[in-house]
Amino acid sequence: MNTYRLLGKKQDMNFVQVIRPVLERHHFRLWKLPHQTSQGEDIWCGSANYDLTLRIWDFSHHPHPNIDKERDYIRETLSLCPWVHRLSYLDFPRPALTGKNDKGYAYFTDGKILWVELK
Repeated sequence: MNTYRLLGKKQDMNFVQVIRPVLERHHFRLWKLPHQTSQGEDIWCGSANYDLTLRIWDFSHHPHPNIDKERDYIRETLSLCPWVHRLSYLDFPRPALTGKNDKGYAYFTDGKILWVELK
């Protein structure tokens, strides 16, 4: 899997849920941030995408362009976990609502982020 960086740091965790081997999958990455809440709790940041298929000539995945769909899948999945206290959507300031990823694939979003609080 590719290594992606946030604030110069590679991801701390990387999860894949395979739908069709090699081709189709849910992909979720987490970074532990160098910040804490006012209560001293660690803050983690994540990104998720749903890979639709594989681009053979450079072995890259073609992600679903609606990135909110994968965010909502993560929310639905985490809502079943007993250690999750609260899930909510927050407005992200000045989000890029449309664009292209590093491979040139288009994406779009409503700009909201999923906030997860653990018990």
